[in-house]
Amino acid sequence: MNISRVALLPRPPHVSLPLVALAAALASATVLGDDTPSTSQRVHAFYYPWYGNPEHDGGYSHWNHAVAVRRGPPRQFPGGDDIGANFYPLMGCSSSTNAADLERHMRWLRRAGVGVISVSWWGDGSFTDRALPAVFRAAEKHGIGISFHIEPHLAGKRRDAAATRQGIVSLIERFGASPALFRYPGRDGRPLFYVYDSYLTEAAEWAAILAPDGARTIRGTAHDAVVIGLWVKEHEEDFMLRGHFDGFYTYFATEGFTYGSTPANWTRLARWAREHAKIFIPCVAPGYIDTRIRPWNGRNTRARRDGAYHDEMFRAAIDVKPQIIGVTSFNEWHEGTQIEPAAPKRVADFTYEDYRPRSPFYYLDRTRHWAAAFDPEAVQPARDPLASVHLRGGLANSRARFVNEKRGHVAFIGGSITEMDGYRPMVCDILRSRFPDTEFTFTDAGIASTCSTTGAFRLEEHVLAHGPVDLLFVEFAVNDDQDAAHAPRECVRGLEGIVRRTRLHNPRADIVVTYFVNPRMLETLRAGRVPPSIASHQQVVERYGIPTVDLAGEVAHLINAGELTWKEFGGTHPAPAGNAICAGLVDGLLTRAWTASPGEPAPHALPEPIDRRSYFRGRFVDPSEATRGPGWSLHTPEWKSLPGHCRARFAKETLLCATEAGASLTLEFEGTAVGAYVLAGPDAGTVEASIDGGAWKAVDLYHRFSRGLHYPRTVVFDGDLPPGRHTLSLRVAVRSNTASRGHAVRILEFVAN
Repeated sequence: MNISRVALLPRPPHVSLPLVALAAALASATVLGDDTPSTSQRVHAFYYPWYGNPEHDGGYSHWNHAVAVRRGPPRQFPGGDDIGANFYPLMGCSSSTNAADLERHMRWLRRAGVGVISVSWWGDGSFTDRALPAVFRAAEKHGIGISFHIEPHLAGKRRDAAATRQGIVSLIERFGASPALFRYPGRDGRPLFYVYDSYLTEAAEWAAILAPDGARTIRGTAHDAVVIGLWVKEHEEDFMLRGHFDGFYTYFATEGFTYGSTPANWTRLARWAREHAKIFIPCVAPGYIDTRIRPWNGRNTRARRDGAYHDEMFRAAIDVKPQIIGVTSFNEWHEGTQIEPAAPKRVADFTYEDYRPRSPFYYLDRTRHWAAAFDPEAVQPARDPLASVHLRGGLANSRARFVNEKRGHVAFIGGSITEMDGYRPMVCDILRSRFPDTEFTFTDAGIASTCSTTGAFRLEEHVLAHGPVDLLFVEFAVNDDQDAAHAPRECVRGLEGIVRRTRLHNPRADIVVTYFVNPRMLETLRAGRVPPSIASHQQVVERYGIPTVDLAGEVAHLINAGELTWKEFGGTHPAPAGNAICAGLVDGLLTRAWTASPGEPAPHALPEPIDRRSYFRGRFVDPSEATRGPGWSLHTPEWKSLPGHCRARFAKETLLCATEAGASLTLEFEGTAVGAYVLAGPDAGTVEASIDGGAWKAVDLYHRFSRGLHYPRTVVFDGDLPPGRHTLSLRVAVRSNTASRGHAVRILEFVAN
């Protein structure tokens, strides 16, 4: 049933529902459609609509939080990149009044299985009050219920019971007709209000508005409500009874901070609540840290421990069988209790915390896991957070080596996505954390712009020369698409060459292939099709039983679901947040592979090759082996005198160079393929190749990226030769690409298969 229908149900007679019936009533209110994640109205998340930014609100609100300085001059964060929080939001400095930002929040809440948000309210005219209409519109659209969290200061004045009554009346008058206003079925379908720091007001004052015979009671009026007090100290029984609260909650995220926030005490509190017909709402949290705004409060920090803290609190809450569980919080960034996605980020003198090794979305998914355990009838299974991870042949061999021998060689091969400070160092950190006693050798064989063809030919020198590989990560889907623009056959030959050669070198080598994404590939995926490079690589991984991390598919799903933007992901070369999404998927793959039944280590089966001409015999051939005619020389070019940029990794290399048309050479080699690994700059020419005296074939070295860069690429002159010894004849052609400034040929290595 849609939440709107529940909210508008006629008020039943004054009865309290038994827990089973209450659960059924709440569970019935959350499903919008078959493709929309279901939620539970028994799971409430504290929500803070106090954030503003210059674009939507004329300035920052709360992102520029002041520092609670005990000594010295007052300080305040500026907002923007430098905010008053220990974590940084994936969305950046969002606005609580902006419909697009609120839309995303509602989608994330549904992903988390949260059916009700308890909205912080600071009184009429406050920023939180001005944000309410937009919050209600977003909640109505997405079937999220709204209760209120009445704060201790309203409209700039310290709250008392009378001001609370006025606030309750005002909010019900303004939003009582909204289908998003949450009404608690167990207490006559009344709206629900949490009262933060209720102990600041005497019980007798609360009785004046909450007791049936109170002088200004709301009971029995059009503004009657379920009012929940905060249980802080050990003995709050008399306060709750004399104050006539309908129930109580614990709110605080720090275990041990108060009696109420200590899960060991929840069994007693739940029993007392049942005995006195009170609603008990234990509150769980993923952790707590507020030292950016309260530098002196480190004693109350509670580390997330990769989600273990959240798990322990949720498990304890479920064990006492409450009517509702509160989540502290969805977005209280100042205190580091948020489940909203966070991103890795650095500012000049501070590195924010983030959720690694978990994904930025981990706490949404983990909250959903526990919401389903708590209210299984309401929270139905949703998309697997690891739907883009495919285990296939397993990773038992590398784990056995890391655990038993306390050593491991982990290599990464790919293009600039691998070379950059991105997913690769994050995965290295994951492995170090999982195996702290293991001595790792990490090989970084990422070279910007290179494709799987180049990867297959350089694998021996750049990876295998460092010793047998225990775990190899391969990333070439993007460059096979955009840089090399490979046909499917070449994609297969490149990746199969890497996989097969690695397994021939070490039959126990585990391999993981990662699929990153560029805009063209993303467009294809969002339209429900598979990019050619990924489709080709899929043939290889399925034949050889290779695990994959389909980051490309995951990003397409998140963007289609309205949960991520391409800008937040960071583009073809992902931002830290994008790389953290990939690292989180890798972490999930490793967990799935190694937790339940990792399997016994054994050599991997080596099937028949998909293509017998795949580059699994690929290797470099030293240019000095060529027989050079006039016009060729081995030297390090004077890059500063040449047009275009040369990357630092190549600047001191000795290359085989020619710049004049007609210069020729020959090379004896053995194999089924021959080509050259070249730097093709603004003056790159065209070569003509002949094998064993056959017809001359022109190969244009100039690439669309050559205009301002000496671009590394591998050109294959012939990949379908019969096995055996052959002779390559190569000459610089008279004609060059019309965009080129010359005839230059600069060879890093010849390649042969």
